[in-house]
Amino acid sequence: MVLHTARLGLGVHDAVLRTDVAVALSADVGPFSATVEDIGVRLDVGAADPDAATPMRAKLGFKAPKGIGFAIDSDTVKGGGFLELDVEAGRYAGVLELVTPSFGLTALGILNTKLPGEAHGWSLFFALTATFNPPIQLGFGFVLSGVGGLFAVNRRLDELAMRDAVRGGNLDSVLFPTDVVAEAPRIFATVEAMFPIAKGSFVFGPMIKIGWGTPPLVEAMIGVFVSLPRPLIIALLGRVRCALPTPEKPVLILNMDVAGSINFGAGTVGLDAQIHDSSLFGLELTGAMAFRARFKDRPGFLLSVGGFHPAFVPPADVGKLARMGMSLRLGKQENILVTLGSYFALTSNTLQFGAAIDVSARVGPFKVAGGAYFDALIVYKPFHFTAGMGAYFSVSWGDWDLLAVRVALVLDGPGPWRAQGEATFTIAGFDKSFHFDETFGDKIAASSERAPVAARSALPSRSPPTGAPSPAVSPRCACATSRPTTPGPSSLPPTPASAFASVSPPSASPSSRWGRSSPPSRGRSTSRSSRSPAVPRPSRPRSKSCSRPPPSSTSPTRRSCPLRPSSP
Repeated sequence: MVLHTARLGLGVHDAVLRTDVAVALSADVGPFSATVEDIGVRLDVGAADPDAATPMRAKLGFKAPKGIGFAIDSDTVKGGGFLELDVEAGRYAGVLELVTPSFGLTALGILNTKLPGEAHGWSLFFALTATFNPPIQLGFGFVLSGVGGLFAVNRRLDELAMRDAVRGGNLDSVLFPTDVVAEAPRIFATVEAMFPIAKGSFVFGPMIKIGWGTPPLVEAMIGVFVSLPRPLIIALLGRVRCALPTPEKPVLILNMDVAGSINFGAGTVGLDAQIHDSSLFGLELTGAMAFRARFKDRPGFLLSVGGFHPAFVPPADVGKLARMGMSLRLGKQENILVTLGSYFALTSNTLQFGAAIDVSARVGPFKVAGGAYFDALIVYKPFHFTAGMGAYFSVSWGDWDLLAVRVALVLDGPGPWRAQGEATFTIAGFDKSFHFDETFGDKIAASSERAPVAARSALPSRSPPTGAPSPAVSPRCACATSRPTTPGPSSLPPTPASAFASVSPPSASPSSRWGRSSPPSRGRSTSRSSRSPAVPRPSRPRSKSCSRPPPSSTSPTRRSCPLRPSSP
């Protein structure tokens, strides 16, 4: 037995002076090893009861350990386990993993003997998975590699946390986790977020691990879980791994996490997917998708692959999605970066698509960058169309723009049609801009539904398809201006009646339409604020005269310039 650390703790707990003397111990016996963390004795000193013979009372007792772990490493069995104890909070969490030449076993459990706001109560989460080696043949090349299941008492399924686990790549904490002892803190955090304590709720469901080919070229881990009684939710979690044409020399490596749910209480369906750690012919692949459908209150749907148009405000439960794209690093020192990004989105009232390419290279203190983008947004009712495109090229030394050229164009309409453009030239930090703003076609008559001028003229800052944010551009300023979204229908928080996002096309009303209701009409105003909306512009390096945010490693640097205040 080995003594690793000793700790002396002194504090006040419930008006009692508490002193802890604790140690961490470990022992090795053949292939077996064990550790005990923070075990010792505890002395509590405090005021005695009024009728006691002495004014003070003291209590000496055992201090329970915070953690107990073990590991085994033999020819037939390998693995280990860990138990985390918090006696005062009434929380006990443990993991176990054992692997033999023919099968593997993993267990995860969390027991709470105290519930928040409850004098008495408890909750339990338990998951068990088993894997087979070799896998069980199912026919037609399919194999069964593992089975499992989970159940939870006084816990529910949280759909938002489930989608966050997809975005963060943490579904492996629930679906056939591995190396559970080392990953125990992350696994516990993910499980407790996805299955929070809820008195009177239950969650249960099976898990399977299947593959195709020997060794598997495609492998999928799938779990179907039911949360009841209210609301009744059926959820599907999945992880897909693919290596083609062979696992040893793959051309395509695809890793994707998927989470979907049907909420019968709210009448909604949701599906999210995220690509991570994937490549094709050495090109890094990225991207995310989301689908939402609502059937009860104001029916509607939303589908996005790679995100949304910069002027579209997505629902809170969707948020920002990674562009569908690929990136490639070239050169002996990988100092040349090429990134491609695209998106496509379809809602009950809009069609959105766009793409971008960015190229950058570094040679010592010099950086050469260039790129182009295109964004399009079509609103069905009332009909509105906006499209923007632009390009840039720059040569910089550190943070100093030696030479830069940027061009941005926007077409918006009808009622009337409006074309805007800007070209900016930068030499040694000095900018010179040329712009035009032309309006043609008939105006749409004003109606009682027309939005306020401030709401119609607001345009959210553009985010290039590569996923990195960039500011909007003022037609009167060679630099980008930071333009906050004007309060209006597009900036209201989602509600059950308007839970889907709004869209603010330039010179048009924000469209709060996800379902079948119509947004305000596209009334026009002759005020200067409505005649000078921000024009989207491509991302570009910063000039010396503008403020400099930290540079991004995956996209050209951006800047903001206070030369012209934001439009109201």
